[in-house]
Amino acid sequence: MTASHPPDWLAKATPCEVLDIRAAFRIFESLYVGPPNNFTPEQWRTRRVRLPVDELPLAESRLLVVGPDVRIEPVARYYTALLSAAASHGRALEPSSLELSVKPRVLADSAPLCEFPWTDTYTETQGVFSALIRDADGELFADIDQHWEVAIFRCGDSVLFGERDWETNSSARTAAAPSEMVAGLATRASAELQAFVVELQGLLGRSIWLSPVP
Repeated sequence: MTASHPPDWLAKATPCEVLDIRAAFRIFESLYVGPPNNFTPEQWRTRRVRLPVDELPLAESRLLVVGPDVRIEPVARYYTALLSAAASHGRALEPSSLELSVKPRVLADSAPLCEFPWTDTYTETQGVFSALIRDADGELFADIDQHWEVAIFRCGDSVLFGERDWETNSSARTAAAPSEMVAGLATRASAELQAFVVELQGLLGRSIWLSPVP
């Protein structure tokens, strides 16, 4: 059962001036191709294949943020190299693999607000966007795992966003934004992500995040 009212730590969220909602892919400079278990620190450091990241416009935490200004060709070259390196070293990558992860990214006044540490797949990310579009008061999204908590509530004309370390109640980040604006941004982010993945999978010639290739 979802909660109808925001928790105390989130209820006092104040409005931000600028909100941005997008999808983002995690990008890695190299792929580990050594033993999957019982590897040494030296193996973890050296048993790697470099990946072509220089042309990618990366944001914080090495995220590739989906948007109209991102050129698809360098992204396709990156994932082609990633998939080729994995296959040649016997590594099976699945949509849930960290190397293929995609997540929502919410900024408030140009600073990270919600980073969704446990949201890693296309389906999960689209689920978050769908929740933000929902026209109903109460809990839109909540996730808690290990020590990290994300909570998003709609309260009338406002949506409250928050992320924190729940064990210590530290590192809390909160902000509020108009519900109509949030729904519009989430709708845009969902459409951009789907179009981006469809085009990318077409260039790669295989289904990875969204199946089948249209």
